[in-house]
Amino acid sequence: MERYSIKIVFLLPFIGILLTVLFVQFFFKGIHAKGLSDIIYSIAKGKVDIPFQRTYSHIIASTLTVGLGGSLGLEAPIAATGAAVGANIGKSLKLGYKFKTLFIACGTAAGISAIFNSPIAGVIFAFEVLVSEISVPFLIPVLISSATAAVFSNFMHSGQLFILVTQGWQLEALPFYILLGIFCGIISAYTIKTTFFIENYFHSIKNKFYRAAIGGLGVSFLIFLFLPLFGEGYLSVKQVLHTEYYSLIQNSIFSIPLPFDWFLILFVFLLILLKPIAS
Repeated sequence: MERYSIKIVFLLPFIGILLTVLFVQFFFKGIHAKGLSDIIYSIAKGKVDIPFQRTYSHIIASTLTVGLGGSLGLEAPIAATGAAVGANIGKSLKLGYKFKTLFIACGTAAGISAIFNSPIAGVIFAFEVLVSEISVPFLIPVLISSATAAVFSNFMHSGQLFILVTQGWQLEALPFYILLGIFCGIISAYTIKTTFFIENYFHSIKNKFYRAAIGGLGVSFLIFLFLPLFGEGYLSVKQVLHTEYYSLIQNSIFSIPLPFDWFLILFVFLLILLKPIAS
C-alpha cells in the first residue's frame, strides 16, 4: 500500500465501479447476475442453463472492480465463471440435468482450487454450496477436476495466497475455537442483513449511474479511512498471519500514537463491521 498515495487510493475504487457499470450497461444491457445465488436457485429448480456470457463477464467485471481497489473478494467470480464454463460444456454436449449439474460442480471446484491452490477446498465448496448429493459418480470427477486445476495453477504460478506454519493441537485452545465459531456466526448474520439492507437501498435509486456514483464515493471514503478495505484483503490477512499487525494501520489516518493493543483490536473490529458495507 505504500506505493499508492492517499489520493490515488481514494479515486481508484470509484473509477473501478464506474467502469464496471459502464461495461455491464453497454455490453450486457445492464443485466449481470451477481455471485452464485442464481446458480444455486437454478439447480434447486432443475434448470441448469447458464448464459455463455457468464464464462467471461465475471472475470472482466471483477478485474475492473477488484483490480482498481474495490473491497470485494475473488471467490464468487471465479466460482461463478467455473460453473458457467461447466454448464456450457454440458450444454454443448447435449447432456441432461444430472450431468450438467456435475459439470457445474467440476467447474466450480476447479475455480476455487486454482485460486487458492487447495483442491480439497474446491471439492468441499462445490458439494457444500452447489450439490447436495455426495456419491462416487459425482465425487470422483469433481476430485479430478479440482486436482487438475491445482496442477495447472501451480504450473503457471507456483505459490499460494497464505503460508501459515501450524503447530500441534492444543486441547486448552478448544474454548477459543468455540468462541470463534459463535462470533463468526454472529458476523455472518450481520453480513447477510447488512447486505440485503444496502441492496434494497440502492435498488430504490433508479438511475444506475447515479447509484454507481453514490456507491463508488461511499466505498472510496471507507477505504480512505480504513486502508485494509482496499482490494480483496488478502494482503491484510497475510500481514496478520505474519504478526505484522502495525501494517494494518500504517499510512492510514489512524497511525497515531495510542495504546496500541486495544486500539488495534478496535480497528480490526471496525474493519469487520465495515467490510460488508464496503462490499
